[in-house]
Amino acid sequence: MKEYTKEEVTLLEKVRLERETKDLIKEANQEVFNVFTVLRKKNDECLHTAFIAHLLDPERGHGMGNTFLKLFVDRVFKDDEFSFDYNTQNISVHSEKPFSTFGRIDIILKNGRDECIVIENKIYATDQPNQLIRYKKAIENDFGKWKILYLSLGGQSPSGNSLEYNEKSYVEEDEYICISYSDHILKWLEECHKEAFDRPTLRETIKQYLFLIKRMTGNDLDSARINRIDSLLKNNLFLAKDILKKFEVNQALLKSNEKEDSDRYHEIEKWNDEAEVISARFSVVKKDLILALYRELLDLLEKSIGSNSDDVWKFKDQLSIKKWTGFKLSNSSWPEHFYISVQAQSNLDSQETILGIQANEKYFNRDKLNEFLRERGVVQRRKSKEWPTYWAITDFGKKGEIILLTDATKRSDFLKKNMKDFKELVSKVKDIPFDTIKLK
Repeated sequence: MKEYTKEEVTLLEKVRLERETKDLIKEANQEVFNVFTVLRKKNDECLHTAFIAHLLDPERGHGMGNTFLKLFVDRVFKDDEFSFDYNTQNISVHSEKPFSTFGRIDIILKNGRDECIVIENKIYATDQPNQLIRYKKAIENDFGKWKILYLSLGGQSPSGNSLEYNEKSYVEEDEYICISYSDHILKWLEECHKEAFDRPTLRETIKQYLFLIKRMTGNDLDSARINRIDSLLKNNLFLAKDILKKFEVNQALLKSNEKEDSDRYHEIEKWNDEAEVISARFSVVKKDLILALYRELLDLLEKSIGSNSDDVWKFKDQLSIKKWTGFKLSNSSWPEHFYISVQAQSNLDSQETILGIQANEKYFNRDKLNEFLRERGVVQRRKSKEWPTYWAITDFGKKGEIILLTDATKRSDFLKKNMKDFKELVSKVKDIPFDTIKLK
């Protein structure tokens, strides 16, 4: 078991103070009893997998048909191009389904239209080596359309060794979505609860499960308390990260029943509720800090670019937690679909953020564009169909990058460097003869 340091315990104590008064109110309202925690431990992934799969399955005994499935699909994929037809008669939902040598999939949904959704449920457990790669191999040849949903308490991202085995075996960024209990599942359950208004047993069962999820994610607290907890984490980001890592290790040991001496175990276990809240809020807090960093970069660029020019420059602000987040610059003399951009996926807390030129090859003659870029001294580092050149400016999934969010000097250096690189790129592509490279 991983013991908490004195400094970590101090942070856990502060989180506990934010919970205690609310707990007394809950007892007065008789909300402490919960049938799910009576029957199983609240961190038992099998419990959550079974109940979620039951609600998603139109053929199960809840009697709501595909209502819950529709609510889930519409919520999870509202910012994604993937679609799943929930109106067919051949929908099947399986939990803990084995796939020969590829492992056991937590939840798999299929319909009769060659579409498939896989849900990997990660409450505390760490990823197994090549886990999402194995799931991809299990389904990619059997379905024309598929998507993997990586479900965790706070929307954490899968580990690198779960996504990539080698250069020829990996899960693409658009093949999976990170979803969370604290947002997607919680809001989905609230919608399910409303729909079950005339089914008392089902309604109250969903309500009990909803209370459990709120408790696990810290959403049983009012917004003022959540904001104070988030502020604590922002001011103690490294401590919070260390608590999160130790908590995950301890929960994995607990799950495998590898308890060491009981006094030590109980000393660690007594902080589980507080560590659980930190686990659920950490990813949210970290993403907020990263977005604030990029917004500062955007604000600096907006004040700088075009200030001494007659050209019309326009920044498009896309800094929000959606499928893609970032910002891009266009010019009145540039054609549509040509931008200088900073972009990341929604799980920007654990993956690269890139800077480069956006110019999809379906709109531009890529050979001619590449020639002009070389003539202007633009180094083509990495490329894709959408990006003729781009490079990573940071990767918050890597050890040490988090310091950009806490150290003023490192932050300032980061902003100066990327302002310089962004402006240099703008100056080099500003006068490209676009009429010669645009596709008709």
